[in-house]
This record gives sequence, structure tokens and C-alpha cells, in this order.
Amino acid sequence: MLSQRLPEACLLLQTEDMALASASIERLYAPFSWRLPVSRPGPHESVRIHSTSWGPLQPSMIGYGRDIDIQPRGLGGALLVTTVLQGRLLQSNKSDSFGGGPGTVLLATEDDCPTFRYGRQTEVLKLVFPQHRINTLCWELLGRRERQPVRFEAAALNGASAQRWLELVTYLAASVSSPAISGTGRLAHGLEEMLVLHLLSTTPHNHLETIFRSSPTLAPREYHRACAYMEENLHEPLTLLDIAKAAGCSARSLSRAFQHAHDTTPMRHLTELRLQRVRALLQTHDHQWNMTIAQAAMHCGFSHLGEFHQQYRRRFGESPSQTRSGK
Repeated sequence: MLSQRLPEACLLLQTEDMALASASIERLYAPFSWRLPVSRPGPHESVRIHSTSWGPLQPSMIGYGRDIDIQPRGLGGALLVTTVLQGRLLQSNKSDSFGGGPGTVLLATEDDCPTFRYGRQTEVLKLVFPQHRINTLCWELLGRRERQPVRFEAAALNGASAQRWLELVTYLAASVSSPAISGTGRLAHGLEEMLVLHLLSTTPHNHLETIFRSSPTLAPREYHRACAYMEENLHEPLTLLDIAKAAGCSARSLSRAFQHAHDTTPMRHLTELRLQRVRALLQTHDHQWNMTIAQAAMHCGFSHLGEFHQQYRRRFGESPSQTRSGK
């Protein structure tokens, strides 16, 4: 079982009545048909549906508690991303099938005519991204508007792409569990942007080749403008598009510039700046400085303290408290 689970406070419905569950799921996503495979009869448990809203994101967690085939009858042009939390899920499209166990990430659109085969123990996390939002962020990457909307090829994320997705969804699940973080709408918009940009940069679609082919060279002044903007706004919940706009360039050009200059990404560079700033604060021995470690982290733009502690230890080989004590 993975750490991308939504908290129990998000439980929307628990019932053995499939008709009642269907009505709730259709309100969340789209109309669908379902059938119980004759070849796999067996006991069943309650259908459990968790759902919450955080800014533009509405993650939902579903377990049907039985062997069942689900076929959406339309997704309104949106992209549906399914992350398997436990059990196994098989997604069958017009000409292909793929799936797997915990950590599997599957993409589907209504053009794929997907059918999802759940096992009794299967539980998944679902996110839906509207077409207009995907298009907007793709045009930001390209630095221009294209005639054709983005069309993802139905696929399962693999390797580093899947791992990065799981990290982002873990952050999402932790954020909606924390009242202090879930009340910050701008963080939700930033995370939604990161999720969509990750898909646009790593997953096959009709504009992917153009994204990698059409990035102009970034002028030094724009690159340095981006670096200065980050340093001056570490405490803000910056997104890639915020930085690109401040630098006066496209997000893709900015990403390529940081790749060439430091073999990194703008957001990783931002994290490095934040970690270095926290470390400098913790090494300050001025008796008038009485900021706690948590306050120092939040002052430098870290909103999730658990993730901050992990990143700090990975970067410096010691905990923030060890840095502060000088041991």
C-alpha cells in the first residue's frame, strides 16, 4: 500500500449498493457502465469512495471491493490519470492493454474507449485534468499557440517518469491531510501546474517532439533574471510559469537553460536555494535570532515540513537540528 492515500476524513461513501455508488462516481467523473465478470465469481466488500477538492485539483480514491469491469461513457475531453494504490488494475483500450500493481500510473481519454478491470482488493487514486488547462500549459512550454489541441497517447508511465509522478501525488495526499497547507490555494494551483507539466514533458502526445525541438537559446540576461527572481522570492510558492514570466521567456526555454548551465531544472535549483538559505539561518548564532526550525523552513518557502526534513538530510547528510546545534 502506497503513501498516496487520501485521509479517512475524505471518505465520501461506503456502501455495498453498487447503484448508489455508481451515482456518486458519475457525479465525480462521467457516466459509465459496469459488469461483474462471470469467469471470476466470488465474495465482495463495500465500495469505498474518498474525494476532496483543493484548488483546481479534485483527487478521488476508489475501491470497488469486488472483481468488476468499469467502462466510462465519456470524459468530456478531459485526461484521466489513475494511480494504483493496492491490488492490480488492467486498462484495455481500442488496441492495447496495460496495467499492474501498486505504483502503476495509467492515462486515458474518452477517445481511447478505456475499460478498467478491478480486482476485489484494488484501490486507485484518480485525477482529472481539463483539456483547456492542458492546452494552456502546453502553449506556455512552446511559447506559442498551436492549432491542434494536445492529444495524449494512452500509456502507462515508466521509470523516472512514474517515480516523479508518485512523488508529486504523495505531496498532494500529504497536503490535503494538513489543514494549514490545504487552506493555501496558490500551492494547489502550483502543484496542478507541476503535475500537468510533468505529463507534457515525459508522456507521448502529439506536441511532445515540438516541445523538445522548438526551444530557443535563452539570453544570459533572462537566465540571470530568473535566478535573481528566485532568490528574492524564496518565501513565495513559486511555480515554473511564475519564474518564466518574470524572466520574460517560455517555460521550456527556461528549463533547457538550467539543464545546459547546471544539469538541473529550475525547480530543483529553487529547492537548492531554499535549502542553502535555511542552512545559513540555522548556522546563525546571533542571540537575537530565535526562529524555530519549522519557522526557518517556512520562511524559506517549504510548506511541507516532513518533505523538508527528508530533503535537508539528503542534501547535507545531517538533520536540521544537528546543523543548528553545530554537532
